[in-house]
Amino acid sequence: MSPHLNVNMKFLVVLISTLFLSGLTWADCADVDSRGLDNAPDASREVLRRAGYEQFRSGEYQKAMACYIAALHQTETRDPQNARTLASDLNELGIVSEEMGHYGDAKKYYERELDVLRPLGEAAGGPAMGEAYVQLGSLSLVEGSLSASEADYKQALALLTRHAGAGDFRTAEALGGMGRLYAAWGRYEESGKLLRQAITIAEKSTPRSDGVLIAILDSEATLLCQARKFAEAEKSWLRALKIAEQDYGDNGLQCGALLLHLGQLYTGIRDYRAAQVMLERALSIEQKTKGEDSMDHAIAMSALGNVYLQQHKLARAEPLYLQSLYALNGNCQTVPLACAAVRSFLGDFHKAKNEWQSAEEEYEKALTMRKAALGNHPLVASSMISVSQALRKLKRKKEAQDYDARAEKILEERANSAFNSNSTVDVRSFRAGN
Repeated sequence: MSPHLNVNMKFLVVLISTLFLSGLTWADCADVDSRGLDNAPDASREVLRRAGYEQFRSGEYQKAMACYIAALHQTETRDPQNARTLASDLNELGIVSEEMGHYGDAKKYYERELDVLRPLGEAAGGPAMGEAYVQLGSLSLVEGSLSASEADYKQALALLTRHAGAGDFRTAEALGGMGRLYAAWGRYEESGKLLRQAITIAEKSTPRSDGVLIAILDSEATLLCQARKFAEAEKSWLRALKIAEQDYGDNGLQCGALLLHLGQLYTGIRDYRAAQVMLERALSIEQKTKGEDSMDHAIAMSALGNVYLQQHKLARAEPLYLQSLYALNGNCQTVPLACAAVRSFLGDFHKAKNEWQSAEEEYEKALTMRKAALGNHPLVASSMISVSQALRKLKRKKEAQDYDARAEKILEERANSAFNSNSTVDVRSFRAGN
């Protein structure tokens, strides 16, 4: 989910009367695009964008997409040389695609946006280019391409620092994104420094920077969890949730991600009642906005299933785990770390039922995906330990010892010393982290 709702959904100027605007519906957006826009009034693009924005805020992404596609069509038809307008339309389509889980489409929109902006030069297009690189960095992180993500964020920081300013909230967004990346990478000291810097900048620009601040607080809380500072992590998440509820409503998608993280935190400290409340609410939001077959929905179901599993309520956990399997089809290649999260939960479920062969298979799948994306990372060590436990139950002691030795070597590295395998993981970054 995109952490930059306020930032990248550009400010919309209403050019026509409130009466005309209130009469535009999603059906009109779809119909306008199908009719053609040659005879549309000049103001209609802004109407379409405004309608798309309102649908986006309410989580109606299919409807928002119809409006933004119609707006892009109008720009391409009536004003194809207007690079700034075209880039803005492409950016908004990228954001909606990202929120719908269509990461490949989102990446294409952002890359096309950069193609449109580059001929303008850095002086004219630098800030917008910097924002596009932030979004590409976020997508690369979701895909588990950490080196590519770092390159994108560095490019973003260079552009935004030069052309927006070191104290601009868009620069804070880039700093926060890199801080999130380094937390995922196990580079905790660098992550903490960047996140503190980003929060300081973002706090000076509220409420304009609220979307950025929410994302940075989310990342800070994850880092605090990894350092076992659970009370401080809860404080950061609750602060972010309060801002999200005020800005986007109790059922906004930004709330869903934060509730999911709080649910994981409460599960980790064994406050299962609080965890269940948070996760049931998160699941309801994910189902409403993205549908039952999305990876985010699978993660929420798996996390709630884990709450029941920890309480040995297998009958309640099982249907949630079985439903989460449905969303894995076709999603693992796009978001491998999210898929690894669900696979790990499924392994835990089979472990609780003493189905060791099935548990080992799920843990191995999670390990393969994490190893490919992260290298020698604490999450990889965690998966190795889980595989080892299953192998011992299967009387494969030598293989288990090998996995234990490899995991121990990873965890002995100085950079991983703060890692806690039972702490909450940054689900927003990967569309699932654990």
